[in-house]
This record gives sequence, structure tokens and C-alpha cells, in this order.
Amino acid sequence: MESSQFLFLLPYLLSLSMSLAVGWITVKRPYTYAARPFVFLCATEAIWTAGYIFQLLSEKLGEMLFWNNVQFLGAASLPLAFLAFTQKYNNSKNLFSKFRVFYLFPLAAAVLALVWTDGITHWFRTNPGIQYDHPFFKLVFTDGPLFPLYTLYAYTLISLGAIFLIINIITAPQIYRAQIGLVTVGILIPWVFSLVTAAGWVDLGLHQIMPLTFGFSNLMIAFALFRYKLFDTLPVARDTLLEKMHDGMLVIDPSHRVIDLNENVKRILWLTGEQLFSRSIEEILPAEAQSALDLLKVDHASGIFTFSTEKKSQLIEIDSTSLKQGSSQTGYLWILRDVTEQQTTEWALRRSNALAQAVVDSTLNGILVVNEAFEVLLSNDSLRAVFPLPEDWDRQPNIWAMDMLAQFVSDPNIFYSQIMALEAHAKSQTPVSLELINGRSVDWVTTPYEVDGTSLGWMFIFQDITEQKKATNDLLTMAHSDSLTGIANRRYFFEVAQQEMERCLRYQRQMAMIIADIDHFKKVNDSFGHLQGDQVLEAVSILLNQNKRSFDFLGRYGGEEFILLLPETDLTTAGQIADRLRKTIEEMAVTIHKVPVHVTVSLGVAAFPLPSERSDLDDLINAADEALYRAKANGRNCVALHTGEMIPRS
Repeated sequence: MESSQFLFLLPYLLSLSMSLAVGWITVKRPYTYAARPFVFLCATEAIWTAGYIFQLLSEKLGEMLFWNNVQFLGAASLPLAFLAFTQKYNNSKNLFSKFRVFYLFPLAAAVLALVWTDGITHWFRTNPGIQYDHPFFKLVFTDGPLFPLYTLYAYTLISLGAIFLIINIITAPQIYRAQIGLVTVGILIPWVFSLVTAAGWVDLGLHQIMPLTFGFSNLMIAFALFRYKLFDTLPVARDTLLEKMHDGMLVIDPSHRVIDLNENVKRILWLTGEQLFSRSIEEILPAEAQSALDLLKVDHASGIFTFSTEKKSQLIEIDSTSLKQGSSQTGYLWILRDVTEQQTTEWALRRSNALAQAVVDSTLNGILVVNEAFEVLLSNDSLRAVFPLPEDWDRQPNIWAMDMLAQFVSDPNIFYSQIMALEAHAKSQTPVSLELINGRSVDWVTTPYEVDGTSLGWMFIFQDITEQKKATNDLLTMAHSDSLTGIANRRYFFEVAQQEMERCLRYQRQMAMIIADIDHFKKVNDSFGHLQGDQVLEAVSILLNQNKRSFDFLGRYGGEEFILLLPETDLTTAGQIADRLRKTIEEMAVTIHKVPVHVTVSLGVAAFPLPSERSDLDDLINAADEALYRAKANGRNCVALHTGEMIPRS
């Protein structure tokens, strides 16, 4: 190879190397998001570039046409890869959020077939020939009559992907826009140059400029990988409930990097989002608070730590919860609250009763100081905000102050038990959670009130944790529920079903499984639209939930399929229940556009134990699934048992 040829090929070789390197780095990263479609995108770019390099190195027309066909393997797949990446990277609800890009693979295959059969049809390329253009021979041809179809196909998908990226920039939180903007610029470089080429603004062919731009594009993506931790630092699904909490929130990935946060944590730590986001928690914690890393070693723990900055020193309470998906560690949730004022208040109360009133009035928590006879010494207005007490509640004649508080507790025995324990031990007690009759939740912490070692009474701190508890419960509900129907999602259903299966195996009990599939559901979507299809799914799930037994457990299996766990149920009973559910749904009508729409379901039923050597949860579900297929094969709207029997329609 001559030096001029090598120098000509060098930029293309570098571009190919960059595509392969960035794709390989993405594959090797342990915690990635949208990585698979991006690897697919890098692969299509590499195929396109490699095909062009080998085409340049060829000197015969047949070889050039072969490598040109190889280029189109990448060129036909690249728009699909681009659309798949932008849709996944967008990570938001939009009109196309439920569209699956692989539905377009037949279209890409048709374009590729058009190219690869061109030697027979000449619909894509006409009059192919060879022309010398220093330092290589090059393939020349005239666009065939169907060549514009590829242009239409490619630029339609690219335009749709560009819209996804623009939506992502507009809707993303401010701290994520730098990385999203960088990705958008990098990913659009090849297509901007292709438009410039198509407009004739540069004297280069599309096949020459595109392989070169892949290198520049992936160079920018590589920068995002290391500068912004591109696939590690995408916006994690965040709950608006957390943003409204007074506490700070940090989400930490398994490698101890901060991947999400709320506004309050910046106020609590006196740090900006840039100083927190994507940084290691070891770097964020000051030297005196490094012991907080021990919280990451257990599933749930909390502690109070000192945070000192140039502006102030404060005590931060950190509540750490391990986040898991099944048995896999997915990260940690840290809830941070500034408890400096609360700690200072407690210390001041023990030192001087004269200063206590001014201090307790400044805290948002309910504060009550009592003597050894549980007579009120001090209280604050916040206590009356926690308990709906009258203004002179502590001066009611012939009424014990503790009785005034106990009357608002759902279970007064818990309250009185704590009081009795204090009388017996006169020491601080373990924090107690109280449920009030008005539906509020309160944490109650007790601290001895002493002067010079002599016990004078206790200080009660009541903190209203209703909103925090509700936010936590809402998070758990969302983690276990299907977002559309509200019933158990697939992952949570399998957790419950596995526990029931283990119980059955241990005690040799019975259980059954029903899988229900809406018949011809695609026709509903095609006739009325996906939103109306969702309406049908919701109606069926509600009907199933209302008509199951109270101890049965319903979940969404996937798509238009539902799965029902029936504890302590044999096959005959399960079949009867399945047929009752079938008839109930058959009689149901969903009004869509003022038109009543009727649907039916096919159901497969299996019961444990199965007539096989091995009988676990997977076997039971597979048996029900096979029975479902038999029900569909027998005309749908019927019930099939795993034994092969069909339940006659009544």
C-alpha cells in the first residue's frame, strides 16, 4: 500500500477504531442505562465504515459491489439503532413510549433485500462502474428508481429520534441538561453532515463523509462517558413526593456515586447540585463524617454525623435504606435531615429550665417537659399542632395531662406502657411510633431531664412523620404495583407466588394458578387506539380483582395477560373459579366512544402438585401457560386445565 493510500485511509481507520472502542467500553460498564441500543448503534457505524474501507481497497467491480452491499447492512440498520437509542435515552412518557422499535425490523430487512438483489433488479443502482480518483479506484453508479425509498426511510427515523432528544432536553431537570445536550450534539453530527452533503454544500459524497463523522460523533460520546458518566447518570425515576419532603434525599448507586438528589439536600449540605451529582459519596462526606459509610454495609441503618464547612457546623441525621431488585443490589436511598437545632434544644433543656421555653418554641417538633409526677413543666405550640389539644390543655382541673394526650392515640395502651416503663426505670426509652385517631403518625422520643446528675423528669419530643411515612408507603406501593392497572406487577407477583410455593412444599399443601389472556386484544388497539386498549385492560383487571376470593392474589403477567394465585385450592375448584371469571368478563361491556365493547378471555389452569417428578413455581406457571394455549386453540373464550381437559361453557 502506498503512503498516499494509507494517509487517505487513516481518518477512516481512526473513525472505525473509535466506534469499536466506545461500543466495547459501553458493553464492559457494569451499571448502564440505554447501553444496549447504543452498542447496536456503534456496531452499525463500524459495519458501515469497515465496508467503505474494504470497498476502497478493492479494484474489481464485483468486489466493490459486495463491500457496498456490506455498507448498506450498517446503513439500513443504523436508523433503527438511532431511533432505539433515542427512545430509550428519552426515558419519559410520550406518544411513542409503548412503541417497540423492533416492529420496524421487517422494513429494514426489506430495504436491505432491495440492495442485495440489485444485481438482478437494478432498482437501487444503475450503470455501476469503476472510476479512478487518486489514490483509489472508486465505485460509481446512478441512483436507481427505488433509491429514494432508503432516503425516506432513513431520514424519517432520524427525524423522529431527533424529536425524542429535543423533548428530553426540554423536560429534563437542569442538572442533567449538560450531558443530554452533549449526547444530542454528538449523536446528530453524522446526520447534519449528511444533510450538508445532500444539499451540495461540500464536494463529497454521502458514502465518503458519513464514515468520517462517526469518529467525531463517538469521540464526543466517549467524552460524555467519562466526564458525565453518561449511562450511569441518566435521570433515575424520581417521585414528586420526595421533592416535596422537608428532608434531603440522595440516591447512591452500588459503586457509591450519587445518581439522584432533591433540592432540599443542597440546602442541608450547603452544596450545589454540581458538587453532589455523579460524585463519589466518599468525596462528598467531610472527614469527620466518613463513618457514615458504615451505613452502606447493612440493609437499613441510621445515625447522626457532624458536617463542618467554612460557613457552619451542623449535625445531620442520615437514614440509609438498601435498594434491591430481587437479590441484586441496585443502590441506596439516603434521607438526610438537619437535626442540629433539635440536638441543641435537648442539650439546653438539660442545662437550664430558664432557657428551655425559648428554645422549645423555636422547634417544629412537639416538645413536652414533665417532672417525675408527669406534671407539665414546659410545652410548645408545635405540640398542639401534633395533638389537637386546646390552648389550656395542661391546666384542666382534675384531668391528668397524660390522659389528655392518650385520648388522641389510636391504641392508648402503647402510650401508657411507655409511661409505666419510665416510672420503673427513669431512663431514656426506645423511640415509639404512635398512630393518632386523626390518622397522623408520630415518633415519640423520650430523654431524661437531669440537673447535676439528679433526675427531675423527662422531655418528650413528638415528631409528625405522617408525610415521610406516606411517601415511604407510596414508594413501596409503586415498586409493587403495575402502573396501568394498579394490581401487583410481575416482579412482586413472583415474589409472593414463590413464598406460597415454598409453604406448599414445606407443608404439602395445594395451590393453583390461573393465567388469563384477553382474546383478540390487538383488534381493540387497532380499532380504537392504545389509550382505549388501556381502558379495556383496566376494566378487566378491576373485574378480576372484584370477583376473585379475598385471599387470592392477582398480578399482571404481561401485555394483555393476567395471572391469579389461588392458595389452598385444587384443580377442580380452580377450574370452576376460572370459568366463573370467564363468564363475568364475557358479560362485561366497556364503553368506548359511546359504543359498548365486549371482550372475552381464555384461561389456562394448573394446580400443585403436578403429575411430574419436579414441581416448582416455574413448572406450575408453564403448565398453566400450556393450558392457556390449548384454550386459545379450542376457539378461545374457554377454560383449559393442565391435564388436557376443557371446562364446558355453561
